Amino acid sequence: MINLPKDNSAAIVSQALSFRQPDRLPVFDGFWGGFVDNWRKLRNQPPDADIEDHYWIDLKVPVATEVFFPTRMAEIRREGEDVYKDDGWGGATKKVATSE
Repeated sequence: MINLPKDNSAAIVSQALSFRQPDRLPVFDGFWGGFVDNWRKLRNQPPDADIEDHYWIDLKVPVATEVFFPTRMAEIRREGEDVYKDDGWGGATKKVATSE
């Protein structure tokens, strides 16, 4: 594994986005949950091990919600412990309180 300093990620991304030559290419990666679970097993890592502590990542891209009406997503009302919400697709959902 290559050990590169993580503290210069912002500078490297900024240089690349400003069309200046960075010391190295910015690294972008994303890990699916199943991959991370397998990685933990194969590398004998504890269940709370963060894969990003082992591999540097300079750039993360957030994933937006893909609902049709994101501004409508909201709680409509509560009845006792049940919660009704607009799901952003034009429908309503009801989360029923469960007793444990």
